[in-house]
Amino acid sequence: MTGASFLHRGGLLFILTVLSMALGCVGVFHSLRSATVTISDLRVVEVRPFETELLVHLRIINPSELPCTVEGIACTLSLNDRKFGTGVAKITQTIPAYDTALVPVVVYSSMIDLMRGFLKLREQDQCSYKIEGSLRIAAGDSLPSHIAFVNEGTLDVKRLKGIQ
Repeated sequence: MTGASFLHRGGLLFILTVLSMALGCVGVFHSLRSATVTISDLRVVEVRPFETELLVHLRIINPSELPCTVEGIACTLSLNDRKFGTGVAKITQTIPAYDTALVPVVVYSSMIDLMRGFLKLREQDQCSYKIEGSLRIAAGDSLPSHIAFVNEGTLDVKRLKGIQ
């Protein structure tokens, strides 16, 4: 191999490396971190003979260096380790990097589940809750299109009783 041929190949390799880094800098220099989903608000919208409609506002926190476009959400709400309601929302909302957004989701609960949950609340000082589901993310071919989430905590029932 001659010196000129070696330099030509080395130069070509260098140019290809620089181009691939420039074109793929998002993948090299940015990290995509999973979103966090928490309950921000919950309100009863309508009570019908067999179901109750609740409006749940979920806060989606984007801890990533990249914006995140949410196209839909599916979730299940549990109280005291019992399924309380299920909901979905078809949305298109872009959450900028290191920012948050509130997303409304209609959750449906059967009257049986609702009554069981509220009757048990009367007997307790604490109530555990859990929201779990998945976000549908607009992503390229190489990124996952669904991000699972789970968030749980405890509510002080005595304090809730005084809010009315």
